[in-house]
Amino acid sequence: FKKKKKKARVARLTQGKKKTDFFSPDVDWNEDSEIVFILTLLLVVVCSLGIMVYIPVRRLDRQIRQLTAAQQQFGYGELNTRVDLKQFSQPVKELAQGFNNMSEEIERRVRQTHIFTQAIPHEVRTPLSRIQLATDLARRTSGEMQAELHDDIERYVDVVTDLTSDIVMLSRLSVKNHSLSDSVETMELPLWCKSRMNYLGLESAMLRAENELANQLIHFQPTLGNLVLDNLLQNAKRYGESCVEVTIRMVADCWSIDIEDDGPGIPESMREEVFMPFSRLDKSRNADVKGFGLGLAIATSAARQLGWELSVGESHLGGARFTVLIPAND
Repeated sequence: FKKKKKKARVARLTQGKKKTDFFSPDVDWNEDSEIVFILTLLLVVVCSLGIMVYIPVRRLDRQIRQLTAAQQQFGYGELNTRVDLKQFSQPVKELAQGFNNMSEEIERRVRQTHIFTQAIPHEVRTPLSRIQLATDLARRTSGEMQAELHDDIERYVDVVTDLTSDIVMLSRLSVKNHSLSDSVETMELPLWCKSRMNYLGLESAMLRAENELANQLIHFQPTLGNLVLDNLLQNAKRYGESCVEVTIRMVADCWSIDIEDDGPGIPESMREEVFMPFSRLDKSRNADVKGFGLGLAIATSAARQLGWELSVGESHLGGARFTVLIPAND
């Protein structure tokens, strides 16, 4: 009787073990709906995560390849290569913007170098030829005629000196000078404009400022700022027939300085070219006028150093209107 009772207990334990043993199920795993559901759910989650990772990585890879292709084109000498920022997303968009800025700056400097190598010999040839001619004539004459020829030689030497000084100035402005940024000064905008006008002999020129800008303070590097304003004022004085006007106003988040003259003006098709070194426009604006076409190029380079913008348009006086946009100080 004891043996039968013991066998019955062992049989009950064995039966319970079979029911709770995971590795010895009563049915196969592929027939168990719970296991199939869990495995299916796990597979869907893994696939979803894979797709979520693959799509942005694929997009990022395509953008990087596009940017790399543009850099290769630029490296092969196509300096006008740019990328469309709309086709890029962060953080590649920042790299694309940096590439466009770098490409534009390199193209500008290369173009400026080409202009220098072609224009400088041409600009220097004329005064040197005149010096040579005056020297030959001075050797064959005497008295007052010889003194006049010596004066001509000195004048031609001054022309070459001025040209050299302008070229050196433009060359220095093409490189960022961090030492100048330490000498920032604060001035009243209308007072600064008036002082530069008086310095250049434009005391009778009209200066107008909006009421809210009458005592507006501006923070800038004075050497670079004077180069910008002085060259624009000299240009208006040189080509204006009888009237020069300076207007200070507020445009969006910028202060605007408009310098206008009643001269022949600048054709719309040449308003970008006018800021290039040694640029030459039609004869009506360049005949019998002293200069080498470097003033506006110097003003543009100085404005770029300051973060200002220059543009040219048509004046209500009938001539040209040069506009300086200065970002408003915080």
